[in-house]
Amino acid sequence: MARTGILAADNTIASNVWIDRPDAPSMIEAKLKAREINEEEASILSRLWTDGYVVFPSGLPDSFFERTVAGADALWQQRNDDLLCADPGLNNGRPMPQSMFPADQVIRPGCRMLDAHSHLPEFLELTALPRLHRIVDLLLGEKCVATQSLYFKYGSTQNAHRDPWFVVTTPISTLFAAWIALEDIAEESGPLSYVPGSHRLPYLPLNTGDIIFHDPAATQESKEAHMADLKRQLDEKGLKEERFLAKRGEILIWHGSLVHGGSPVTNPSKTRQSYVLHFDAVPNHHRSAQTIKIGDNPPRVVETRDVLERNGSLYFGNPCAGKTLAQITGIGLEEPAAAPVIAAAATQTPKPGLLSRLFGRG
Repeated sequence: MARTGILAADNTIASNVWIDRPDAPSMIEAKLKAREINEEEASILSRLWTDGYVVFPSGLPDSFFERTVAGADALWQQRNDDLLCADPGLNNGRPMPQSMFPADQVIRPGCRMLDAHSHLPEFLELTALPRLHRIVDLLLGEKCVATQSLYFKYGSTQNAHRDPWFVVTTPISTLFAAWIALEDIAEESGPLSYVPGSHRLPYLPLNTGDIIFHDPAATQESKEAHMADLKRQLDEKGLKEERFLAKRGEILIWHGSLVHGGSPVTNPSKTRQSYVLHFDAVPNHHRSAQTIKIGDNPPRVVETRDVLERNGSLYFGNPCAGKTLAQITGIGLEEPAAAPVIAAAATQTPKPGLLSRLFGRG
């Protein structure tokens, strides 16, 4: 799994994306002068170059987001075989088909729905939103594709991280993400948190020479050293966490190397309705895939290589869409097959981890 050539000599990402260049501000000025971009776009690009993230309005009406939230709430009540969901207390937190969730399952902080743009028209509209794709196209300097979507009703409770630890793109530099507020976000719901300026910090390679945390060859010792080095850099540079108390319809785009996560949920009944998209450059991304492992059964990869188009925007479909439960899980296709082991758990408080180590909590 380990790749070569992903980091520069100083262990920052090896990048040929123009927005990572030191002279990007002058390039933005040149693009504006040549009327390749407008004033708003120039401001957006400049902010992302400086801070590693930028916030701008989606331009969609409140009524759209009201429909989206209502549709998403209804979707949670369904029992779809071809829609993956995950809960930190079920199946070791790994995604599994929605139909395999207990009938009395309560949606709570940490739950997420994967690639639901195949099942809700409003999610598809957000996935292919031309205004959003335009900005990512500009950042990359080439056509982008939305590679994955995630929907959260409540706070993610996710420890602070950098996306290349878990989201694999080659090269790393073409990874961008967007977080869309489906409602006004309250402090007690566990808002998205991030560290402005952290996108420029070097990576300490793991023992594999790469930075992929889920590589089986990556040792826990090297992961701990990596995280300790990141904390040291944050402390030395005085970089601090901020929280995104978003208004409904606002979009936050972040650089793949920005440190970010979910802040603590202090009121588990308070929703934090949000929709997340990951992007890559079209030539670099050839499939969208999910690894499905139910209990003690062998893992199974479900994928799609179909790039779809809507309003000029490109996106991958849901790799599970239209497939049967057996095709997704592998259960019943081969004999013998172990029965799924799904241990329901009471509402859990995530263990202190990297979030506490980076942000001094826990």
